[in-house]
Amino acid sequence: MITTPLCALLGIAHPILNAAMAGTATGALAAAVSDAGGFGMIGGTNPAGAPWLREQIRIARSRTSRPFGVGFISSFPDTEELVRVALEERTEIPFRALMPSGLDGILIGGKAYSTTHDGLAGPRMMPDLENQGGVVGLAASLAIRGGGTPRGIDVRALQRRLVEVGVLPEEVLARQLTPRHYSDADLGALVADLKSEAERPLYAYGDMKLTDRYDELITFVEVCTAGPRNVPALESALATAEGPYRVRIAQALAMYGAETATPILVSEIERHLADGSLPIRDAGIRYMGWLPDQGAMPDVCFLLYSLGQTREHPSLHIWRKVVDLLNPTEEDFGDRTKGIFYYVDAVCYGAERLGDPLAIPVLEKLHSYAPLRDQVTRDGFQADIFAERRAMLELAIGRALARCGSARGYEILIGYLDDNRALLAEGAHAELIALTRHDDGKDRQAWSRWLATARESLQPCPYQGRLDMPGEDEEILRPVTVIADGTDLVDRQVPHAG
Repeated sequence: MITTPLCALLGIAHPILNAAMAGTATGALAAAVSDAGGFGMIGGTNPAGAPWLREQIRIARSRTSRPFGVGFISSFPDTEELVRVALEERTEIPFRALMPSGLDGILIGGKAYSTTHDGLAGPRMMPDLENQGGVVGLAASLAIRGGGTPRGIDVRALQRRLVEVGVLPEEVLARQLTPRHYSDADLGALVADLKSEAERPLYAYGDMKLTDRYDELITFVEVCTAGPRNVPALESALATAEGPYRVRIAQALAMYGAETATPILVSEIERHLADGSLPIRDAGIRYMGWLPDQGAMPDVCFLLYSLGQTREHPSLHIWRKVVDLLNPTEEDFGDRTKGIFYYVDAVCYGAERLGDPLAIPVLEKLHSYAPLRDQVTRDGFQADIFAERRAMLELAIGRALARCGSARGYEILIGYLDDNRALLAEGAHAELIALTRHDDGKDRQAWSRWLATARESLQPCPYQGRLDMPGEDEEILRPVTVIADGTDLVDRQVPHAG
């Protein structure tokens, strides 16, 4: 495999770029090139103008998580407008996301900044990361000049400088962010509003063109981010709720780990599995690529993930039934309707959170299926994206087994330490450190020796991290537009991921 300085500069595997041909190099082409390890380019100069370019950028972003770019013919008219569109297709990142909690005097840029797996989906592109580097440098200089730390700088002064250099729009300076605090009455009203929202699946909010924008309140998001004091309102409504409304309340309660959600979710999942087969996805999902992508899973999988959040033993019966019905083939992973990836991942998601030895037989049967075992690759370059996805699932099975106290889980993790797919090797290494509280690097033999001595003393270690919602004391900030005299003009009440 050829590696050049260009690869390091652009964060790509191969020093290959497609030509940014006007009107021909589309977002789909750029995404395909980037997914193959090159650097995809969109032809920004085009006869359809700015709306076309904006749509192509969003198509590329929806189909690949890897870097891509936009090229222009500078001598053509309207180039300035097209460049502006390319720069606008960014996502705001709060300055505090660049500062690690509990540490002063350090700023972190790039994809390591503080965010959730959902929040990273947008601002992971090269322009965003390049701007982060500039922000980190400016913030560091302001801190040094002021004789303090980055946490103490004047953020408004930083924003003014970023407006001057064209990184932020000027309207940012006239905007305020304020937390929205819900009263008990507000929480009750929110839960009641779930009833009408429950008639449509949550993924329906994404059913829009790439050029569209949804700015309205999503009740389920508000309910699940209001904090644990919302649980009594949810449980009170649960007592009389019926149908989809009852299930939606149970999903919200599962986000808080409430055991009252478990019997409802179990019953609903059993209803979906009643005919003795795993349901396929029958809903249309826009811009869906190869799974996992765009949450394009069968409806019952959403419920399986919710059930995993409860960390309750009745889940074992459901996981056993799902695994018995699976029996996947390699070809199944290329089927966009079967959702095999999600079924496997949802079982592992719940099992590693339950962390109980009773889940080991279920996970061992899952690992017995040929497409989900022996997926380690140590030689050559792997171009098969489905083989990589199967390896991701084997690693998930290993994590879940280890969290349940199984030596086999540790063996799987150790086996991936020298996998030539760096993300899988890093994931296995990080999990071993988290489980054992010591580090033998990526030395497979050293870890195997450790396991030989520790095998008889392994204990369950349920995963306790919270990936799915903010902490109890966090409040969501929302933009408030202010007019020149400083009075509030409008509070849009838009949920803000920062």
